[in-house]
Amino acid sequence: MATRAWWGEELLDREPADAPLARLRGRLTRDGLRSGAGELADLFRSEGIGLGASVAVYVPPGFTLMQTLVGLWSVGAQTILIDARTPPAERERLVALCEPQFLVAAVAPESGGTGLVEESPLVVSTRPGGRPADKDICLVQFSSGSTGVPKVIGRTGRSLRDELVRYASLDGMPGRGERILLLNSLVHTVGLIGGFLYALSSGAELVLPASTRIGAVLETGREADVHAVFGIPFHFDLLSRASGRPLPSLRVTMSAGEPLPEAAYDRFLKRYGVPVGQIYGMTETGMVTGDLTGSKSRAPWVGYPAGDTVELKSVESELYIRVDRSPYLHGDADRYTDGWLRTYDRCALDESTGALAILGRLDSVATVGGMKVDLAEIEGVLRGHPAIQEAVVVHSGAIEAYVGGEGLPPSGELIRWCQRNLSPFKVPKVIFRTAALPRNRSGKILRNRDLLRSHPWE
Repeated sequence: MATRAWWGEELLDREPADAPLARLRGRLTRDGLRSGAGELADLFRSEGIGLGASVAVYVPPGFTLMQTLVGLWSVGAQTILIDARTPPAERERLVALCEPQFLVAAVAPESGGTGLVEESPLVVSTRPGGRPADKDICLVQFSSGSTGVPKVIGRTGRSLRDELVRYASLDGMPGRGERILLLNSLVHTVGLIGGFLYALSSGAELVLPASTRIGAVLETGREADVHAVFGIPFHFDLLSRASGRPLPSLRVTMSAGEPLPEAAYDRFLKRYGVPVGQIYGMTETGMVTGDLTGSKSRAPWVGYPAGDTVELKSVESELYIRVDRSPYLHGDADRYTDGWLRTYDRCALDESTGALAILGRLDSVATVGGMKVDLAEIEGVLRGHPAIQEAVVVHSGAIEAYVGGEGLPPSGELIRWCQRNLSPFKVPKVIFRTAALPRNRSGKILRNRDLLRSHPWE
């Protein structure tokens, strides 16, 4: 692959060329990644993409996406990663915000199912007047947008390498020759860095399911004899309820994105004999804490600082993370001050061990009748109802609850449940019901009231 050195070039040489990297329906070896990326690098150069170019990428997760990223990085381009499932209108807003010089898209980006596509023909187009890459930023991502408008976040090659070191520092992380059933999207932070780039770094192999049906996902894991499962709470909840034989070689799991309800944690542990590991981080910082052993992975705990370089502090019970620069490329500068990033997450830090607990969002505390109300407390009470699997509580003049689950009782019964378990001023005025709460493309439950209200409710 005759290309300039890029920030992760040495990752390609850590294992033999024929070592497996990923499997979907077929297999991708390291040599397959290298050769495919080399061919795409030649295509990109022929289109004028080179050092300092900014390129928006919307390609479905799969082998071609991996090769596209390596190909672009190898020619010195900055990749602006946009989920291929993003509706055209929203995609255009993101493109207008970042103003890339080039677009790289799959000819047929929509694939159905998991959205995973092994190979995708690409088309490259030029955007006259686009902005060149921001200095030393190799990857641009967007925050999940679960509470509103996504933020534009830049990562340097150094920050990505540092994050890979942090992943490797977690006790129990899969290693050379082990197989990871990856349920996180390759387009988002954990799937991209903790999945694809970590596998490239460690010699592990990714197993990508071709179906979203949980029975098929479990069968994929059994056939590949996986040692690890990476996903979000939604996945582990489904796996805890799935029928059929468990995964015989499973030894470690990693959940990210939001807390796993205690009932799902216990079901999974009972069924598979393995605790659900938990990591914590932000798109802005990558993973900063974790515990895969079960000692501090049960909610609200999210593990210990990963590696030797993570610095955390609590200011009036709010978490701040030490970073060397603002991660934001457009606005949001008020979240970064004097080397510290404000998370808006309420926390508790164990001073003796460094373990971190996430207690909810700072904006989850509302004032009702002059009294402070922790909306996370109400969510916990609702999730304690045997029929409720998911709950979100918001405050907009009044407390509103949105709950998901199969066979939910009428709203009146749920309100009476709250009345038995909460002070009167904490009881929701209205409860909206549905089988499953709406989520964004990264799998997080939506918390923006307007977005929640647009969902059909019973």
